Amino acid sequence: MSSEALEQVVRDGHSVAQGARRLKRAIEEQIAMPLSDEWHDGRAFDVQLVDGRIRIVNVDSLIRVAPPGSARSPHDPQSV
Repeated sequence: MSSEALEQVVRDGHSVAQGARRLKRAIEEQIAMPLSDEWHDGRAFDVQLVDGRIRIVNVDSLIRVAPPGSARSPHDPQSV
């Protein structure tokens, strides 16, 4: 997650009256729900601020990611 995206989510989620509930809602609306829509298209994502809006960006092509169903690396914490 870029620092700019994090700052935007915090700004959007800040509410003295609603406290953490508003921040939770901002995270759900701007990150969790869009990520769930994109999950079938990749395994690695980044959260960025693009033109003032939060965007979920597939970064599979930028890093080495094992395809779904392939053998996991011994260094992968999920393989233990």
